Amino acid sequence: EINSEKRKTKRSQKMATIAKRKTNLPSGDFGIPDDYHIDIAQEDIKVPSVILLQKMTELVELEDINWKAGQFYDMGTDSVIDSFDALVVSYYVTARLLGEKDPKTGRAEALRFSSDGKHWDDDGSVIQPDEFKWKEDGQFAKKSFHYLVLIRGTDMPTIVTFKGASAKMAKHLNMHLMRTKPSWRSYFHFQSTQEETNGNKYYVMKANPQPKDTCDQDTADLCIGFWEMSQQTRISSSEMTA
Repeated sequence: EINSEKRKTKRSQKMATIAKRKTNLPSGDFGIPDDYHIDIAQEDIKVPSVILLQKMTELVELEDINWKAGQFYDMGTDSVIDSFDALVVSYYVTARLLGEKDPKTGRAEALRFSSDGKHWDDDGSVIQPDEFKWKEDGQFAKKSFHYLVLIRGTDMPTIVTFKGASAKMAKHLNMHLMRTKPSWRSYFHFQSTQEETNGNKYYVMKANPQPKDTCDQDTADLCIGFWEMSQQTRISSSEMTA
């Protein structure tokens, strides 16, 4: 017991020393030269995503975490959450044309991919409107909608993607964003809801506006900074690649 108390005392003294050091950090610019930069290629930068979990979701990160379909996995905080509030900072669209599903995995390879939702990346051709029209064999282009958001209580942005059955829900969110200036003026509540098609149950994502839940000035300043960054360079996540 005496040794335990000694360890606690030493730990407290150490924490107090660290705290004191932090308070004594210089408040200036650290003498950073005007031409300071870190030359990191855009393709080597990925923003974490929030993933809507389905029954068949397979992620290495979830191996030691208890979760259930309909919840969200936040890669940025490595946590599973039921819902979340976030401010929408920026918006992107991608598109893909899928091949036939693998009978073993139920997954399909992307035959063509568009990083802007308007042109195919392989030859730069414009995606024609009829390429998005539903076809019984599944051979039609599908859009995914991506939002750079700032989740309440965090200071780093995250990508939220509406794809598959959730894509139709993105259009409701887009309608509200068209009427919100700036887009991060107030929070949206992101949650999931269950749907069923031909006996198959799955979850889709939805976002409900909270117009009275406005952000404070410090948070708005963060959003402005992230928005400016998104205008200068394309933000990408694992959900925004082929």
